[in-house]
Amino acid sequence: MWSGQGESVAVVYAVNVDTTDLAQVVQVSAGQEEANWEVDVDVYGDTYHSEDADAVGGELEYMATAGDTTRYVFLTLPGDVHVAAAATGGDLEQQDLEQIALEAGQRMQGN
Repeated sequence: MWSGQGESVAVVYAVNVDTTDLAQVVQVSAGQEEANWEVDVDVYGDTYHSEDADAVGGELEYMATAGDTTRYVFLTLPGDVHVAAAATGGDLEQQDLEQIALEAGQRMQGN
């Protein structure tokens, strides 16, 4: 994870765990009470293909919160390998996140 001046980028690798739930994970800090409320945030999502993802047998999904404040690209590879690239703030676009996820996935596959 990288973070600085209102923007951050994170890459999550997982085997046998679907990283698309990453957008729903909230962790309560130690010693804090859990809030008993829900927040509705509009999220745009789309499943798509690219030549690079097809070349490694991968499937892509893009998700973004309203206003594109947080963006995710999820890559699923053969062997139940999952990679998520997430950005908050900053100028990273869907294509940039896709490239980050693909490079991470290729490293996990040893390519």
